[in-house]
Amino acid sequence: MKIFEPDQALTEALAEFVTADEAVLIENAKSRGIENPEALLAEYKRIVDRWAALLADVDHSDTYALAALAKAEIYDKLDRANYGMN
Repeated sequence: MKIFEPDQALTEALAEFVTADEAVLIENAKSRGIENPEALLAEYKRIVDRWAALLADVDHSDTYALAALAKAEIYDKLDRANYGMN
């Protein structure tokens, strides 16, 4: 498969779309009574960025590497006493 890199115009158009879409998401959340949707969106983006960085050096076809990352980042951090994993 050949991968094409986007040109500057497409990159800018995507950035504009994301900004506009985030504004719509925030307005929709406010209209549904969600408090401080800006903070929720910022936290979501922080998590997505963190996982993008974690996955940057992992071969996405290597199920063992992906499972090891999930284990280290999710399951190993669970409190066994609170989640019944004794």
